[in-house]
Amino acid sequence: MFQDHSTKVLLQIKDPNITDLVVQGATNGSLQVLAKLTYPVIVCARCGKRSMVKDGFKTVHIRIPRISERVTILNLKKQRFICKNCGKSSLTTTTLVKNIIKYLKTVCMPLIYH
Repeated sequence: MFQDHSTKVLLQIKDPNITDLVVQGATNGSLQVLAKLTYPVIVCARCGKRSMVKDGFKTVHIRIPRISERVTILNLKKQRFICKNCGKSSLTTTTLVKNIIKYLKTVCMPLIYH
């Protein structure tokens, strides 16, 4: 658990629902970080019934800011849910992607266009 906290601090991940972080080096010199995003979902956003059940994971690949001049990729396994009532599926969400886009717009883009 302490290693998860240290890795989150290094990568500036503040979402408490991102767990099980494992850092791996890749053959191309990049850092690969494996993690899982899950939290309980009870009510369906479409029909409003309390019939959501877990339905596996979907892995997304998010490029996050460099660590020690190495490209860093977060391979995030997002929990998938499906409604037993209406059949709609949904994925867990995180503000991590919004924060990276905000960082790119405020820090990187002015440097590029300066």
